[in-house]
Amino acid sequence: MVQTELRFAKISRIAQLAIVLLSAWTTVSQAQDNSSTKAEFEEFSRAMMGRFRGDILLIHDWPGHQKKKGERISGVRVTRPVANGEAFISTDSAGAGVFTELFVFNARTKQIEGNGVSNGGTTWSSVVSKESPNRWKWTLKGSLGDGKSTRGTGAWVFLEEGKRFDLVSDDFWIGDTKAGKLHDRYHRISADPKVEQPSEEDAAKLLQTMQGTWVRDYQDNQGRWTKREKVIDGNTEKVTDYDQENNELRTWSSEFEVRRLAGKYNVFSNKAVFYIFDVDENYWYEIHDLKASAGMLPAFRRVKSITNLNENRLGDLEKWVGNWRGEFTPKPLKGYTDGDNGIVEVEFDCKKNRLGTTITFSWIASRQEDGEVVATVNGYVAWSPTQNSYIFHYINSSGVNVSGTIKMRGKTHIMNRKGSGPDGDFAETCTLEFKDANTMVHSIFSRVHRGQASEDATPVTLKKMTQ
Repeated sequence: MVQTELRFAKISRIAQLAIVLLSAWTTVSQAQDNSSTKAEFEEFSRAMMGRFRGDILLIHDWPGHQKKKGERISGVRVTRPVANGEAFISTDSAGAGVFTELFVFNARTKQIEGNGVSNGGTTWSSVVSKESPNRWKWTLKGSLGDGKSTRGTGAWVFLEEGKRFDLVSDDFWIGDTKAGKLHDRYHRISADPKVEQPSEEDAAKLLQTMQGTWVRDYQDNQGRWTKREKVIDGNTEKVTDYDQENNELRTWSSEFEVRRLAGKYNVFSNKAVFYIFDVDENYWYEIHDLKASAGMLPAFRRVKSITNLNENRLGDLEKWVGNWRGEFTPKPLKGYTDGDNGIVEVEFDCKKNRLGTTITFSWIASRQEDGEVVATVNGYVAWSPTQNSYIFHYINSSGVNVSGTIKMRGKTHIMNRKGSGPDGDFAETCTLEFKDANTMVHSIFSRVHRGQASEDATPVTLKKMTQ
């Protein structure tokens, strides 16, 4: 009996030793599976280098994106070497999302290691190793901006002799929830991102123009308005978002670089974003999605120490400037408290201010019979950067207050306006049709007074007076 127990004890120790050795062998094997050489890192770098058009299926409602799980977005991925080729950096701009990933070869761990961050606060670390000639596997651990963990395994799969690669996952988890399979496709646009430094003179001029404070207003996917303020000070950008009540939502700052793409496009890049932009004295334009022109974001407008944001924005409204005269027999209009004055002579006088940003006007109606002034209107028109449209406002001699917006449609300027006064509220459409440089036809129609349809006005033709 004692000998049997000794034999079982010996077998048990051998089994335990075998388990320990097997576990150690498995650990070493896994480490070896994830290991790489410097030559393999260089091979992986060459395969990733260049500009790619991305076709991405969202597997989660990722922070920073406007579109949701199950929707597709497109964008551009640009990869370039840094630190004399010891690392490479990839910037992916797709839809409203942007992320940047840095890959290096760690000589101590003998691994290709990646670290990434997105504009929604998601961060991750990955290890990449070569599994077959066209498949490089990865393992990943990270977290969302709210701290929820992410982990997964998958591969970069290179196809069509390097003209395309797919990012696929074998297994991906967000917190304790298993997510759908990643399968993002990237089609090569060029082998070389051709990002270069502009000349010192051009770079200095561009940087000087960029300096200052810029703002824009936009709606998120839930219909909420946000004001984004961008402050450029030297090579540092500070961005702050405000809600509709002007409360600060978030702010961040970073240093940036300005480069040239394909010899003609300005490229803005920092640790998080990489996009094409242009800037002039008054506006800052940027594109984060090159596949569709709709990807252009609303322009930032420069905040100036003086309120001269409307430089050169009168555009076609310049046609108004001058002294115009005509005569007609008007019909009384509900809402305006007009009387019956027979034939009326009209003088419509429009003047541009010294800065060329606003037109002030007066409309004086005199009874032809005796020359008595029977009605006056005084107002202004201008470009509104906040409303992104032409606006106007006027008040007449009866106390009727009217405002609205103006749209250009060829030779016709269309005013959609609303008014209120002693005779109640009304809405109407007014057009100024320029038959030629010296002829304007003024019409009012589609009138609604106190919720009821009302009669249109009598059109009047005005002629521009020459000095």
